[in-house]
Order: sequence, then structure tokens, then C-alpha cells
Amino acid sequence: MQQLVDKVRLHIFTSNDIIPRVSQPYFHNHPSVPKALTNFKLSLQEYRMETSKHLAILRQAPVHSSLPTLSDLSIGSFSHVFVGALTVSSFGIGDCAESSAKLVIEMLVKGYGDLAFIGIKFPAAKLGMEQTHQFIIANLPKIPSGLPQKASIYDLFKLLPRNAVIGDAFLGLAFTPDSVPNTFREYAAAYGETEIVQCFHFCNIGWNFLNHYLSLTKQITERVKLQQDLFYGKVYDLDSKMPIPETSIIALLNVKTTLVFFGVRDNEYKVDAIAEIKNKSDRISALEIQDVQQRYGRFFQNKQGKQMFVLEGINIFDHKPNIGEYIKQILSDHKIPHLLS
Repeated sequence: MQQLVDKVRLHIFTSNDIIPRVSQPYFHNHPSVPKALTNFKLSLQEYRMETSKHLAILRQAPVHSSLPTLSDLSIGSFSHVFVGALTVSSFGIGDCAESSAKLVIEMLVKGYGDLAFIGIKFPAAKLGMEQTHQFIIANLPKIPSGLPQKASIYDLFKLLPRNAVIGDAFLGLAFTPDSVPNTFREYAAAYGETEIVQCFHFCNIGWNFLNHYLSLTKQITERVKLQQDLFYGKVYDLDSKMPIPETSIIALLNVKTTLVFFGVRDNEYKVDAIAEIKNKSDRISALEIQDVQQRYGRFFQNKQGKQMFVLEGINIFDHKPNIGEYIKQILSDHKIPHLLS
């Protein structure tokens, strides 16, 4: 199980990669929240909303449509939650929901069949904190009886069979009920208390289940990719651009960040600054630069599938606030005069 959890962690970039969420339960409404975390959560929310929109469209498709009947995609249903999370995970981003959905796919491929999707809420969580969490339990032929009302996760763990395995891909953990790691306990404790609110249980699921949901996910993913304003997964046509010498703004980016930027222009001399995203540290650096609300900075792929961070139109001055001035402002805590001229 730990190998599968690690595989998911490599595939999906989460808020836990930006900062360990056990030490930072807030993601907004608190002065300690880093900008990269806020930007990431805004981008993730955009993808979740866009995915939900297309799920609603498919759910309302007429029976004679070429699309499959999707009446089971009602809001809050397992299908709605699972397809939505799996779709967002296909873009390489997510948090606990997307990580859990991706982990299930990996588990089914490896032959796991008795699974439970567990959703918990944090009743004592403050404004700006995460309110829910999700993880997977494997080797569970049935849900234990005797759970008290408003059961906590530890109430559930006490009743699980000894061969049950918990997979929490968001936290990067795989463990048995009698060996709950400190990281899991500390994460739950950061929010005060836990309460089980959702449990989707499936016995003997296999390839039919897998193929059905992968098919739905593919449909939704293709529709989401058509949304031009989103921040992940688009293909950037680098072949249609021309390289340019380093400008003052690109030089500033290269001095003040850990990313390596280069410049290209189109036929109308619109200049884009591009940096290849080679690892999670590069992505965090890009998120520190990004301003989601002003639409500054997006993540693309080139035709070979490599990820890039692109600041578009850094030489355009016909909108305010200007992106070039924005870049100078966020990077000029220790100003370098000849770069800012």
C-alpha cells in the first residue's frame, strides 16, 4: 500500500507539498498563510467548479443523447464525488479528495476489491481552516456495526479488522488500525476533533467499476480542457514563438526566484516569460509569483508533456495593474536598481 500512496504523491501536487498542513491548518483568513498556498487553493477551486459544471451538463443529457445515462451523478452521490475528484487529479493537482480518488484507481489495478471511502469533518475547525478530510480503507468486507452517533475516526479504527489498511495519499501515509502514525494523529488534532460524515463502501469491485469511472472521467477531462482561463494542463505552442534576448523583467525573475526563465514573442511582439517546472519546488516558486485573481501566471505543458509556468504578455501596458509592474512589486523586497530601470 505504501508504494501506491507514494506513486499518487508523485503524480499529484497538493497543498501539503507547499507547506506541511499539520503545521498550517489554515489556507485563508489568517496572516500566517503563505501566498503560494492561497494561490494553489484558488486554482484548485476553479478546477473543481469547472468539473462540477460539466458533471451537471452530462447529468442532464437527454436519454437519446450519445452520452451515457448519468442519473447517478446527483450532487453528493458517490459517482459525483468520485468522478469530480478523479477528473481534477488527471491535471496533476488536488488535495485529499483527488488524492483518495487516484489512490483507489491504483489499488484496483493492483487487485484490491473491498474498499471504503471515508469522509470526516472537523466540527471545531475555525474559519479559514480545512473543514473536511478523506482517506481510503482497504480489506474491509463490511462496515463495522456498533459505531456511536457522531463517531470519530478513532472509534472506527477500533472496530476495523486487523488486516485492514488505511491509505491517506494526501498525507503520504499507509498504516493499519493498531499503528496510527503520529503524523495522522497530529493532523487530526490540529483541527480539534473529528466526526465521520461519509462512508461509501464497495465489495468485490474490479475492472468493470474501474473502466466505467475512467470512461466518465475522460469525457469530463476533455470538456474541462476546453476552458481557456484555467491554470493547468493546457498545451503551450512553443514552436509558434520566437526566442528573444533576456529583458529586464526576465532578468529580475531569474535573480529573485529559483526558476530559470527565458523569453519568447509572437508575431505581434507579445512577450511571454517561460520557466520549465522540473519538480515540486519549482511549482511552489511559481505559485509564489502567480496571482490567480489577476490572471497572472499559468501552468502549461509543451507538446512533449513537460510542464511550464508562463507569464504572458509581460511587455503589454494596456491593462492595469500591468503584469510587469506586478512582477517588479512582488520581487523588489531587495531592489536591484539596474534591473528595475
